[in-house]
Amino acid sequence: MIEIDGPGPANGRNVVDETLYQLCIFSKQTKDEWWNYVIAFGKDEDCLSFKDPKKCRERLMKENSIDVKAIDKCVKDSFEGDDILIADNRILREERKHHLKRKVSFVPAIIINDVTYKGNIDSGEEIFSEVCSGFIDEPQVCSSYDTEHRVTMKPITYYSYAIVIALFLLIVFFFVVIVVYRKMMQRELNNQIETQLSTIVAVSYTHLT
Repeated sequence: MIEIDGPGPANGRNVVDETLYQLCIFSKQTKDEWWNYVIAFGKDEDCLSFKDPKKCRERLMKENSIDVKAIDKCVKDSFEGDDILIADNRILREERKHHLKRKVSFVPAIIINDVTYKGNIDSGEEIFSEVCSGFIDEPQVCSSYDTEHRVTMKPITYYSYAIVIALFLLIVFFFVVIVVYRKMMQRELNNQIETQLSTIVAVSYTHLT
């Protein structure tokens, strides 16, 4: 969860509460159920408005076969004190340790083999490629994707090569033009010097005679 800055509807408390509930769902339910809840939350305008977070959260949990009572208990038991406004929270404390250990400075973040992914988080293809590159022996799904991806990218690759070659030829052309121009200017200068010298010699000879 990311707090919406400025005039957005969410405040810090909303963000902490929802983050805690999602962490409990992740630990108590299946990963598919957690993922379905996260996707549903991100698409639900009522939930994103945070007008009634508790009501919206419970509705989404029921719609995605999540045990509401178990998740509520998980959240309640995570507080180390009766006053949740000032009590420390075990789950959030552990989550912060993980963030500090992996040097996570933003959320959402993706951790691959204990390394924080630094690429484009909105690109599924880049993330998938990064995950596949972490295998010593890539699974078949990675090889199939790479083959299909290379076929898709061939026209773009050839086009890129064509641009590079065209730029190279253009640079060579301008270099040749500059060299030829300098030689022509040098030749013209030499001709002018020879003409001036011939004129000076002729004038000198006339005065001597």
